[in-house]
Amino acid sequence: MSSSTTPSTSEPDYNYLFKISLCPNFIKNPPITRTLSVPATMNFWALHRAIQVSFGWQDCTQYRFDVGDTDKNPDSLHRKPLLRLLSGPGKDTPLWRSTFSQPTQCTKLMPLSEVFEQEDYKDEKIYYQYDLLSNWDHTVEMVGREPLTEYIYCTTGQGHPAGERGWGPVCWEELKKAYRSKTPTEDQQTWMRWYEQYCTNGDKAGLRGGNEHVWDRGWVNQMLEKLPHLPCTEGRSY
Repeated sequence: MSSSTTPSTSEPDYNYLFKISLCPNFIKNPPITRTLSVPATMNFWALHRAIQVSFGWQDCTQYRFDVGDTDKNPDSLHRKPLLRLLSGPGKDTPLWRSTFSQPTQCTKLMPLSEVFEQEDYKDEKIYYQYDLLSNWDHTVEMVGREPLTEYIYCTTGQGHPAGERGWGPVCWEELKKAYRSKTPTEDQQTWMRWYEQYCTNGDKAGLRGGNEHVWDRGWVNQMLEKLPHLPCTEGRSY
């Protein structure tokens, strides 16, 4: 077994502090970021659930974590990571061997510390991609450590949650333009109506009046405290 997957002899007694940014190359003014304090004893499935809650996602489609990018490809759909973490079975599954060329592992079986404490990976960029069609790509940056807690909590952030199934970051930016317009076009009005009435995580109040900056850290932390801590030795419920 390589050093990158060798378990440590003792569990870490601290939290990782992660700054997570949603599509930072596209989403600006305001950006959408959340900073999460996560027990290092937790696994990548727990981090996935925390990202879902803190960014207002509905956890209704595929996701994956990519560790590093050997080709430095700006197109996240064609990224070639050193390690890919998915919600399904690990790399021993024949279907995965035939589908993915890079090493793969299940998020429920991979502790955070086995990536962030390993020489092979600790200086690599971490990406979390949600909804592979809409391509909601998040960067995950470990910016510090804090005293150990029993649950995940959010320390700070920016930006209203983006619209689920909204066809990605470019369309989110176009939606913000629509709300800023004094005379929105017919197409812009259609997008605004979709967001307010039909988007699964939309906002009936829309994004006018500075609402594009609004998010509720108190509610996020209430939801994060309820998330289960799933040990990496617990079963394979996908």
